Amino acid sequence: MTRFGTKAANLKNGVINEVKCTSCQQEVDMIYSVYGKYFFVGILPFFPLKKVKFAECKNCKKTFGESDFSNAIENKIDADIELNGVIKFPLWTYSGLVVIPLIVLGVYLYHKNNESNTADYVKKPLVGDVYTIREDNQFTTLRVDKVSNDSVYFTINDYTIGRQDKINRIDKPENYTNQKTAFSKEEIIQFHAKDSIVNIDRD
Repeated sequence: MTRFGTKAANLKNGVINEVKCTSCQQEVDMIYSVYGKYFFVGILPFFPLKKVKFAECKNCKKTFGESDFSNAIENKIDADIELNGVIKFPLWTYSGLVVIPLIVLGVYLYHKNNESNTADYVKKPLVGDVYTIREDNQFTTLRVDKVSNDSVYFTINDYTIGRQDKINRIDKPENYTNQKTAFSKEEIIQFHAKDSIVNIDRD
């Protein structure tokens, strides 16, 4: 099962001086940190969500979230951040926005190329070609054993499977035994036109 959710990355650390700690009531220096929360799926960061700040009193070690900041703490942290420039999310936190479109494009181009190859292979069958056949929402394969001037001779896979993307599970040499069939080249072209032939693998 794919994990997803939010994580945080440290974006900045700093120190503010001479602020009153609402815990120990002393004028102290505080260490602050800024974290960037981002959404992830699996190991892939997808996109940034928001920035959160924390501060720790150097005297009593009390840690404060933003909701606990006094106005003085908030103002000094904001001033220190502004002095050092805008805090930006690192580019890697946008990875999903780049990677996913590239994957989609790659899959699209693969299928377009595969469709083009299948259309060419149907017109010029060769011994060893493996046809993926769809029938009644089931898939099986036919292996080309012989090609004559007008016909193609096949061995039929002994098994079927319900998903085309799992066809490799049954496309094994030992699954082609004694079931034979043959079609004219014209029939094969018609089968492809009707989407009965969904793919042809050629070594």
